[in-house]
Amino acid sequence: VALDPSWLAAYGASPDRLAGCAPVSGQLACHFTYANARGARPGQTMIDRFAPLFHVRPDAPPMLLTVGDNDMPCRLEENQLMRAALRTAGHHHHSCHVLAGRDHGGMGAGLADPHDAVTRLLLDFLRDPLS
Repeated sequence: VALDPSWLAAYGASPDRLAGCAPVSGQLACHFTYANARGARPGQTMIDRFAPLFHVRPDAPPMLLTVGDNDMPCRLEENQLMRAALRTAGHHHHSCHVLAGRDHGGMGAGLADPHDAVTRLLLDFLRDPLS
């Protein structure tokens, strides 16, 4: 939604109006279930028009990527690829934070705690997405 204008266009909106995007443990390539249904081999990464990575652009909203170092298979690498793709595209307002000891469920488990690392990153991003 934050990268592909077609999703918001139906509502007369544009991702260009978003102040930022902060996927927590974000799925940035196509989901494995969809990829398998499209004939991908197990473990094969698919990036088509349904994948956020397909829509990387230099003028995308600011992005905060957070992912655990023990997240779901390929999730860490997808987030690192998104960071590299944004940088390569000339996008200047993004960061990628890998949280040690976090698995997929642990990424959002502490969001109600203001001292949690993910919560602190999100709050800082909300205060200033351009930093």
